[in-house]
Amino acid sequence: MKEIPFFAKVDKEKVFGIFTQGKEKFPLLVLVHGWGGHHLGTWNRSFVLASRFFAKKGFNVVRFDFRGCGNSEGNFRDQTITSNIKYLKAVIKYCLKNFHLSKKIVLIGHSQGFYVSMFACKTIKFVKGLVSWMGRVSDLNEFLSKVRLEELKRRKILEEFDYYVLSEKYLKDSMKYNSSKLIKQLTLPVLLIYGERDNIVPVCEGLKFKRLKKKNVTLKIIRELNHHFEGEKVRKKVFNLTYKWIVEHCR
Repeated sequence: MKEIPFFAKVDKEKVFGIFTQGKEKFPLLVLVHGWGGHHLGTWNRSFVLASRFFAKKGFNVVRFDFRGCGNSEGNFRDQTITSNIKYLKAVIKYCLKNFHLSKKIVLIGHSQGFYVSMFACKTIKFVKGLVSWMGRVSDLNEFLSKVRLEELKRRKILEEFDYYVLSEKYLKDSMKYNSSKLIKQLTLPVLLIYGERDNIVPVCEGLKFKRLKKKNVTLKIIRELNHHFEGEKVRKKVFNLTYKWIVEHCR
């Protein structure tokens, strides 16, 4: 199994990624990490394990770091939803240009990575499917409590959220996005996987998505799944569900 590290570019910043090679005619699966994450996925290297699982099935897989995360350049405080979309598009463009791939793409977003993927798929060609691994669906002002959000604004955003600072720039940019409106317009097939043990992104996020998009949506709720894919058995369950769904809907 061949794993190829690379650097793509966004403006003057280097974007780090790792391409795991599968078979030439198979789709490209893009693993999109969450808030403050990196190309390893979670602390237990869930994206590494996922990449190798899917590559053994023949799929090509890429994972990467957003601005200021992992091995990518830039300052995390300058990261926004808009910049994340730009990074995601740059990584896909690099892969399509430098590797022998079919023009079929599936975006798999974990946590905030799914929120970014939802908006990115509007402007990325060849996307055949969208997968949420415990993905955030709600806009930031809904996902965070109103009281806390107002306090963050009042203090010029000097409070930490998940160990990383929410900048004024990030909050201002987030207000441009309306996920409910977008979801109703999506025509792609979508797989939603959520965990009952997830204390970061609750199952109700997946239920909300399914209420808004009536057709072509598959929702799976796994009792023993938490936000970090802990436990080999449950992790493989997520990977297998995703694999079967992609074969059925995106090949």
